[in-house]
Amino acid sequence: MSKNYQILALKWRPKRFEDMVGQDHIAKTLVKSFEKNRIAQAFLFAGPRGVGKTTTARLLAMCLNGSDKPSIKYDVESDVIKQIIEGRSMDVIEIDGASNRGIDEIRELRENIKFAPLEDKFKVVIIDEVHMLSTHSFNALLKTLEEPPQNTMILLQANNILNVLSTISSRCQILELEPIPCHTIEEYLGRIEGEDDESNSGAHVREIARIARGRIDWAKAAFLRPDIMNKRERAFTLIEETVAGDLEDRFVYSNVISKAYGMSYDIYREEINLWLEWWRDLIMVKIGSLQSVFNLSRLSTFEHFCKIISLTDMLKVMSAIDKSAHFIRSNVNHRLVFDNLMLKLPSCSNSNALGSK
Repeated sequence: MSKNYQILALKWRPKRFEDMVGQDHIAKTLVKSFEKNRIAQAFLFAGPRGVGKTTTARLLAMCLNGSDKPSIKYDVESDVIKQIIEGRSMDVIEIDGASNRGIDEIRELRENIKFAPLEDKFKVVIIDEVHMLSTHSFNALLKTLEEPPQNTMILLQANNILNVLSTISSRCQILELEPIPCHTIEEYLGRIEGEDDESNSGAHVREIARIARGRIDWAKAAFLRPDIMNKRERAFTLIEETVAGDLEDRFVYSNVISKAYGMSYDIYREEINLWLEWWRDLIMVKIGSLQSVFNLSRLSTFEHFCKIISLTDMLKVMSAIDKSAHFIRSNVNHRLVFDNLMLKLPSCSNSNALGSK
């Protein structure tokens, strides 16, 4: 991210609970907790990726450390708050539970939090993807929750509370964040556009809001960083060229993807999700549900493919992509997964599907 985009991203990062977008029920609950001085020592934030779980956790850290005592009233320009917003605070520790490093950090957590905060009043530990922890890491976390040190708060995040062991969730106050409506995201991006005099068109903002599917963090990032949408554009173009090509073209695609991505599970998952999204939009156009299409800028391309691919074949491909996603999660060889998917695509090579582009 360039320096200008970094500045914009920080500018539009929430600094108080009232700045949260589309999660009024969460903000009201937390504000009331601070006003009544009845604050839990551990929280579990549940909801899809990108709806604001980490933002909520950081706001909690600000309320704990921004004043002489825990309060929703603090100076947003203070050094303590700026450090938390910019991710520089020594006492706000963020751990990715899905990564190998994150698992190692969980194992060390019980020892580390015995020490008093270095600079702030509270040490705040934010653990993302807590449902991905190993059994050993879960046990270490459970011991910490059973015997929490003073001046320490544990903030857990998960996509679904059902994926978190009850022994963990029962020791936390659970707050469920919901996907944010498209019109709310569009209004929010419109405010950023007006404030910063951006040249993005209303159609572009509307498309980002649709693609976000309730993920406010992703929408903001895509709006502030053109490279995110440009990367999607290139990925969809490659998908369309692969679908329109012959079997050799499709195996070339599979080979290129496997060489470019190596063994990165996250990147393969992202690629599979793009395939799902493209074919899902194609089906929406096929059945005439244009209001449900996410990628409106590709409408003409979808219409071309709809002329040459039957709805039955589209549904078969969607099923094949879903199975491919399962295979990748199960750590099946990624190259074999994509090779198999290429064999499931209907023949379009003689159709000149992209001829008008």
